[in-house]
Amino acid sequence: AVRLRKAKLWTSAMVIYVLFSKDKNSKDGDSKGYWMHHDRPVWEASLRFPSCQDTMTLVNVFQEAWKDCPKRRPVMVSVALLDLMPENMRNMTLFDEMYGGEKFDRLAHVMDSVNAKYGSTTLYLGGIHDVRNAAPPRIAFKSIPDMNLK
Repeated sequence: AVRLRKAKLWTSAMVIYVLFSKDKNSKDGDSKGYWMHHDRPVWEASLRFPSCQDTMTLVNVFQEAWKDCPKRRPVMVSVALLDLMPENMRNMTLFDEMYGGEKFDRLAHVMDSVNAKYGSTTLYLGGIHDVRNAAPPRIAFKSIPDMNLK
């Protein structure tokens, strides 16, 4: 979400893809088993929501969808934000207040300001406190992330 705000973009869709560990009954010696996705169960969710760019709304949308995810051991979780639109093209919603949009937007901008001044990990969501070092930023393909936006 920090990258969305920096790029002045909004999103209104999310896709979640989960790949689980192989079933116990699968043949590990199978030559086709080399491919990561072979013989592995998957789960997908496509979600729509009022346009946003704040972390709280995106986390809430993810958590609501995650309730439907099978209770298995995931080996890969992929989240993609879709329907990105520039700030000046964003459709306003009559229900922003109902979703806490304005409040979450203000909170996100305050957190961005504090993190810009004191370091990108000064303020973060409390729910990630125990695992925040478990998944550091990675370089995806040719896109080198801005390390100031962790």
